[in-house]
Amino acid sequence: VFKRYGIKIVVLQSGRLGRFDFNTLLLQLAAGSALLGLSALLTDFMALYLLPEREGYAKAKIKETRDFGDLRKEKEAKEERSSFAGANGSNLDADLSRA
Repeated sequence: VFKRYGIKIVVLQSGRLGRFDFNTLLLQLAAGSALLGLSALLTDFMALYLLPEREGYAKAKIKETRDFGDLRKEKEAKEERSSFAGANGSNLDADLSRA
């Protein structure tokens, strides 16, 4: 005499073996990265425009820095002056040696 209690679970395995497909891997990786990018975009949109504490989120997310455009202009002007001085300086030395 056996006393059995509980639920009997019967599992039957069926199917077929698969093989690796590189194209499927690339498709899944591309879809996953696109979904990650979309989720970041949606999260930013909700935090900055829809949620009640959006001003606080904007201050925490966005940090304003000074304008670096002036530094680029200064660097370009300095490079231009140095190349101009180098070109004229070598000609000036040649002119002085001839005199």
